Amino acid sequence: MSAGTRHAGGRPVTEARTKLGENIERLANRCGKPLDIVAEESSIALPSLYRIMSGKIASPRWTTLERLASSLGVKVETLMK
Repeated sequence: MSAGTRHAGGRPVTEARTKLGENIERLANRCGKPLDIVAEESSIALPSLYRIMSGKIASPRWTTLERLASSLGVKVETLMK
């Protein structure tokens, strides 16, 4: 991890990202929302969001994806592209 790479919530952002993780990050940036806000709006613990983004949670529940997509203003299909 590069020094100083931090998310608005103060936690380090990992460099390892899945395609889903890249999409979440890209869409959050497009909306101007830090990841901690996306997590809060999605009712997901921030560490769980990081695990989804890194692939440590390989198959998030459909309802989790729906909540993430809603927070980011997209459909689940867009999130999964």
